Amino acid sequence: MSFNTRNICAAAVLGVVLLSAPETANAETECRRFEPGDLEIVWMAGHYGLAQYGEPVLMLGGSRAEARVALFVILHYGINELCGVGGLDRPVMVYFLANRAAPRGRSPGEDCTRFDQAGGRLRERDGYWVFGDRNQDIVWLGRDRGLAVEAVSEIRTKNFSEICRVGGENGSLSYFVY
Repeated sequence: MSFNTRNICAAAVLGVVLLSAPETANAETECRRFEPGDLEIVWMAGHYGLAQYGEPVLMLGGSRAEARVALFVILHYGINELCGVGGLDRPVMVYFLANRAAPRGRSPGEDCTRFDQAGGRLRERDGYWVFGDRNQDIVWLGRDRGLAVEAVSEIRTKNFSEICRVGGENGSLSYFVY
């Protein structure tokens, strides 16, 4: 299976399975916490992923190198929470938080694109809802307008201003930073 922003929106996640009970940010967004220092790279179900105490946390893709970079990113930013707009089973957008806030700063060698979240807009394209600013599409948000509106609200509320990718446009992980 190949990935692009239409397939998985803000995070190229094959499957999201976390350990703790979900913490609901609102009716449409589900968040789960994990301990970044306890994560390890594992091979599972034909893909590399990250696990905590042997339990899957995040499945990534077929590249061990990308899995190493993803783990580095999580540790660098102190990311300890994964949220999915529309729930974690079938999210229209996935994002990470560090202690309930947007990850801040930059990591060496990141592939990031800055965007104007305040001036961005939601529009329909080919039956999908897309959020972008005047220069570019940032994230494809699926076919449900209500969830797409909620995703844009989360982008603005969390003050995300850049989207970064591990492995380029079709890589195994995308994440927002402030």
